[in-house]
Amino acid sequence: MTDISPIGASRAAYGRVSTPRNAEATSAQPTRVTNDRFEISSTAKLLGQIRDLPEVRTDLIDQAKANIESGYYDSDAVIDETLDKLAEDL
Repeated sequence: MTDISPIGASRAAYGRVSTPRNAEATSAQPTRVTNDRFEISSTAKLLGQIRDLPEVRTDLIDQAKANIESGYYDSDAVIDETLDKLAEDL
């Protein structure tokens, strides 16, 4: 087998290990940046609040609208029943 030197390297330089000029810089622990900050925009906060709202029951809303238009809630019986239920909750 022939001894072939790497391209561009002389025999004298081959196999030597060079040391860094500043040994402390390479052996020191990486510095930790502690001043990172982030801000949440008001829009993002609002979207988070909207996400947490309960699901809208459009079927119940449509039924209530139809009852209002038909005059269902204008009867004395419905008003009395509603007042009784409200009084129970208090």
